[in-house]
Amino acid sequence: MHNLPIEADYPASFRRRDAEELAAFIKQASSVELVGMKRVGISNFLRFFIYNPLVKKRYFATSNTFFIPVDLNELIESEVYPFWLLTFKRVLDAVEHDGFDEKFRDTVNARFNRAIQTRDHFLTIDGLRKTLIDIVEFGYKPVLFLIRFGRMKDAITPDLYLNLQGLRDATHKKLVYVFTGFRELAQLHRKVVEENTTSVFYRTMYIRPLEETDSDIIAQSLEKRYGLKIGSDMKKKLIELSGGHVQYLNICLIALHEYHITSSSAKSSSLSVIEHDERIALQSDELFSRLTDSEQKTLLSVIRGELLTSKNNDLPSYLLKTGMVKAVNRKYTVFSQFLRDHILNIDHTRSENKELYFTNKEHALFSMLKKNMGNICDRDAIIYNVWPEYSESGISDWAIDRLVARVRKKLKRMNSEFSIKTIRTRGFMLIEKG
Repeated sequence: MHNLPIEADYPASFRRRDAEELAAFIKQASSVELVGMKRVGISNFLRFFIYNPLVKKRYFATSNTFFIPVDLNELIESEVYPFWLLTFKRVLDAVEHDGFDEKFRDTVNARFNRAIQTRDHFLTIDGLRKTLIDIVEFGYKPVLFLIRFGRMKDAITPDLYLNLQGLRDATHKKLVYVFTGFRELAQLHRKVVEENTTSVFYRTMYIRPLEETDSDIIAQSLEKRYGLKIGSDMKKKLIELSGGHVQYLNICLIALHEYHITSSSAKSSSLSVIEHDERIALQSDELFSRLTDSEQKTLLSVIRGELLTSKNNDLPSYLLKTGMVKAVNRKYTVFSQFLRDHILNIDHTRSENKELYFTNKEHALFSMLKKNMGNICDRDAIIYNVWPEYSESGISDWAIDRLVARVRKKLKRMNSEFSIKTIRTRGFMLIEKG
């Protein structure tokens, strides 16, 4: 593979238990969904699992397991046909880069080009089916990683599930799917699952926050990436504050890099800079807002010390299974101090005065939209201009929508002459009122 991610250089011990469990599912030819908090590190784990050469040596006895990553963040439109076309394209990419002979590569290319030219749904799936069957006949066991499959939640139909199952049946069940998302598929697509029981063909595996040793591996990698020397005490504190959440830790290291904080900087002032970084607040807001009302109330009770593990058995399972809440000394606690502090300060951050000023990210977004007044700014352009530090790892649709909503609300409160218009599936545009 070209342009390997930094996770390709992680030690083989990274997330050992998760890697063992996922490898066991794959070796049993059992499809699986990976569920965890938003940005907890599922994609980070999969980049390690897919691209690190030590993984196959350690967890697979043979070299015939064929990994095909499909990141649905690349979809401009979360619709069924673009989903199948992207999936087919990633299968083609994998075939071209993994040692198949020229004749087979040309055959797959021809099938894919036909799918593009005809834009026919059936021909696209049929070409994909034939290619997967050929891969199996070559002696390989294909694994399709449908990363961020939750993005398809509004386009899921019984037919899509039946087609996924049909591809698996066509390969004599040697094709394995690995779905990822922040909620169980059965919950996101409850009606579809209830109407079509044949769609339930996978197991659920929860990805929890990192252990300290795994967090240290990521921290060391990010130190090298940003040219940082932050000292062992500072690193240990950041790992503790992050609670094993990969994006929290990433934000911490990015902030240290941006503010030129080194091992000689005062620890207290450095931590204050990080704790007040609006990216930390935005990430915390995303985690909390993704919970149900019941889960949010339970989390508040946990923070107040009202729930004891020995007395309460009705804690929402999602909070425990994803590791958002954990038991420490017979008492429940929230996994990260960043999230605890954010929840405690929610009412304070909603004060009227704060609503009248743009934060740095809000100002960057507004300035970009104003500079392109009357023109559509798509999501990629917004990430590039507002979150350049995440240009490689990406930023969630939720974070973009949330930031737009905050700017839109503040413009209204300011009685501004401007408003933000949403252009469905394309992006956002700043316009003058009237």
